[in-house]
Order: sequence, then structure tokens, then C-alpha cells
Amino acid sequence: MAENRSKSDQYQLRFPPGLRDRLKEAAEANGRSLNAEIIARIGHVISPDAEGWIRVYLPPGLTSRINEKANQSGTTPDVEIRFALEEAFPYVPTLRNYIWRLRGELDQAGKDADPGLFYFVRQAEELLETYPELGDRAIEVENRGWEVGPDEE
Repeated sequence: MAENRSKSDQYQLRFPPGLRDRLKEAAEANGRSLNAEIIARIGHVISPDAEGWIRVYLPPGLTSRINEKANQSGTTPDVEIRFALEEAFPYVPTLRNYIWRLRGELDQAGKDADPGLFYFVRQAEELLETYPELGDRAIEVENRGWEVGPDEE
């Protein structure tokens, strides 16, 4: 028997009828090899998610509509999904949620984002990295918009 010179573990796998073809189609759609598609899918099933994150598998038709909306809006699919979920499930504002929402707005604004707001959000994110317990505190946010003082006009 030939010696396995590869450093990767190998395992021969039998597929039920039709599964290999479905995986191959998905791999092509995702720009991956069949092997990479299988590894990615197994990794999604057994890898632990970050605390508070939920993995959701979307049907292809819904995925297409989300991608189309993101292209029209000039955003990314994850931004579109976050905004839709925020509308459907309002949350109790915490500092972490507020900063997360501002980050989403910055992502949506792209190159048109206010540099001052970008700096503020980055500083707040660093603060939450250093003191994560602050992120769970409820806050009251009053949306007054940006006010321009007499010296700033």
C-alpha cells in the first residue's frame, strides 16, 4: 500500500444519490473546489460561534433577493440582513448595540461616511474591547442629529 505523503488527514466518503452533484453546484456557486465546500460546511456545523451570534441558513431565493438589495443599496448582504432584523426585532439599547448600529450605518455610507463619526466609533469599539462589561449597560440615546455651533459654520 502506498504511503500517504500528504500532511492532511484523508477520509473516503460515500454520498447518497444526488448529494455530490448538489455539493458540486454549491461549490461552483461559492467559487470553491468540492473539497473546500465540504470542509467549509463541516466547519460551519462543528465550529463554535462567537457569543451572541446565531448562524442562519437562508434559502437560495431569499439569498438572491438580499444580494440584489445590497447591490442596489451599495451595501453588503450582512448589512441588509442586520437592518431588516433590527426593524423586525427592536432591541433594548445598550452601548454595544448602539456602537454596532453606528458601525452598520458607517458601512452603509461607505466612502461618504463622516470621518469624525468613524473615529468616534473606532474609539468606542476599542473601549469595549478593553472593558467589555460596559457594552451590556442600557443607555438612553436621544437622536438630535449633528448641531453646528456658531464657530463651525
